[in-house]
Amino acid sequence: MRPNRTWWIGAGLGLLALALRLIYLYQANRSPLFAVPAAEAATHVQLAAQLSGAEIGAASGTWPSLLYPHLLAGADYNLIRWAQALIGAFNCVLLWRLGSL
Repeated sequence: MRPNRTWWIGAGLGLLALALRLIYLYQANRSPLFAVPAAEAATHVQLAAQLSGAEIGAASGTWPSLLYPHLLAGADYNLIRWAQALIGAFNCVLLWRLGSL
């Protein structure tokens, strides 16, 4: 492949990955269960609710990751889902790039 054309493949892969994730979000958003966090997501939301009145880093216990619950505290869940879709699509491009080296 010529070096000046390889970025088109990465961009196309990223757009395809983002489109698939946005289609999923659109379809899942119409489900009444989409607004109800389940399993591990419910645990993160519960910890975020506890942290919403506290200072950053004021959680008790040994929680594996405190960044995600702090992001959830007071945030719009749809915004978090869109951000996760963007990060996931970018991850696909990075993995493609790593494989093409």
